[in-house]
Amino acid sequence: MAFIFVASTGRCGTKFLTAVWKYFTKYPSFHEPVPYCAGQTLREVNNECGMNKSSREELRTKLLQISGDAKEGNYFESNQMFIKSYLHLVVYKKEFRPLYVIYLHRNPIEVTMSYFKKTFPSHDMSWHLQPQWQKNLMRGRKGLGFHEISLWQCFEIRERFLLWKDKFDKTYDFDFRKISDPEEYRKMFAHFEIEHELPQKFPDNFFHPRKTMNAIQEDPAITFKRIIEDWGARGQDPTKSAQDHFFESKEQQIRELQQKKGEKNNEA
Repeated sequence: MAFIFVASTGRCGTKFLTAVWKYFTKYPSFHEPVPYCAGQTLREVNNECGMNKSSREELRTKLLQISGDAKEGNYFESNQMFIKSYLHLVVYKKEFRPLYVIYLHRNPIEVTMSYFKKTFPSHDMSWHLQPQWQKNLMRGRKGLGFHEISLWQCFEIRERFLLWKDKFDKTYDFDFRKISDPEEYRKMFAHFEIEHELPQKFPDNFFHPRKTMNAIQEDPAITFKRIIEDWGARGQDPTKSAQDHFFESKEQQIRELQQKKGEKNNEA
């Protein structure tokens, strides 16, 4: 019995990891469930003293979502926003104990290439930390490009994990290069004492690791060349240019989540 979260930059195999937990353990397992706690909430948590009412409501609803989706003290969530937005809330909640955290990491160059493939040409930064924010452990200057920030973020997430590590009941270091290796999952489940039914190898029709690796479908040298050509590009944060629309979207997320909880209670 435990609440288990993933500390990650994103683009590190979080979907595949969630699929393994979902299909081969009895844990209720979720990948980036609503509400996301990205965009405006991410910025306010990491950079500002005060918080907008909408951001406070999103964080409150996030805690309700975790409690509502947990079953008998069991819960797994693979979400890059855990360590970016709401770790400080989860770690001090007695009802979310024991608390286990998986540090899922990938070569920073591959992470940068993956973000390039995922977001080009928009370079959406609404899920990215920004180097100049006041509460970072590794402060940087304002005005860095999208790819510089993608690289920097890998090291910031590592430092955050190491800073908070002694606050977690158990941790596990998971290298992306082993994301499709059943033996690595056996080691992790043994460490966390999680019952599982892992096969000797993942079946061909399972969530295939190539989907996780789709950031480098073409020759990596070509992708890297394009990043170099695009190096000075600035990221775009839609929460700044379309704030009202963003808040409307966030409120819709919260309404959908509350409706889902109401339907669940009626079924019970």
